[in-house]
Amino acid sequence: MLPDGRVYLVEPTLGRVQLLRPLSYTRPIATIVAASPRVVTAGQAVSLLGRGADSNSQAAVSYAWYLGDSAQPFAVSADATLATSGLAPGDYTISLRVRDGQNEVSELRTVTISVAQVVTTDPQSWTFLLYLAG
Repeated sequence: MLPDGRVYLVEPTLGRVQLLRPLSYTRPIATIVAASPRVVTAGQAVSLLGRGADSNSQAAVSYAWYLGDSAQPFAVSADATLATSGLAPGDYTISLRVRDGQNEVSELRTVTISVAQVVTTDPQSWTFLLYLAG
């Protein structure tokens, strides 16, 4: 193998030299396997489970979770799970990107989580009706 990565196969008996292409690695594939629940109330926890698959059998090294259009992940871990709470009411796109042992990264995979406002009623409220006779 030459320093530039090229590999030659020399066959002196046949009088030929072949240039072999070096192996090329493909990007890993990220999958969000589960997101539960997808509709929550503010403060309720959401659990996400991701997976990473790679055609060259390199295990996923890290899982990066992104919120919305952010270029920076809000969580990076060697673990494929994410649990979060404390999201304000609204709709959120949560994305996953996987990195493998060759430092190759997957395309983003996304899921939408809806967070509803907490509606509370005061169980101590009373209604009084006053009837005046007369």
